[in-house]
Amino acid sequence: MKRIPLSLAAAGALAVLVAAPALSTSAIQAQSTATPTPAPTQAVAPTVPAELKPLFAGVTLTEAQIKQVQAIHMKYPAPAQPDSTKPGMGAGVVDRRADEAKELRTILTPDQVKVFDKNLAQVKATWKKPGY
Repeated sequence: MKRIPLSLAAAGALAVLVAAPALSTSAIQAQSTATPTPAPTQAVAPTVPAELKPLFAGVTLTEAQIKQVQAIHMKYPAPAQPDSTKPGMGAGVVDRRADEAKELRTILTPDQVKVFDKNLAQVKATWKKPGY
């Protein structure tokens, strides 16, 4: 009769061991089906196009103004590489840049215009140099 209690005890212990992994597997499955929390996204602040940064040195623009600068800049695409060996080439580029600067000036406050105009005077000197 001693065998029966041992057999029942052994069977009970075996049942606990067999059931325990099943419980932990279901807990793991429950955790893996949970919807993951999305990582927080950081909004990327708009920036002034690199070609225009010298014009806005020292000018603090609002986010709305930066968006306007980007929109204006899109209206004045950079020309294909001009052939500097032909006379008169590049004059259109200078005109395009002057028109763009004139339109950019309209979105600025009077204080911003003062700094912009100083920067524009410095930048204009480089517009007529060959290769620029």
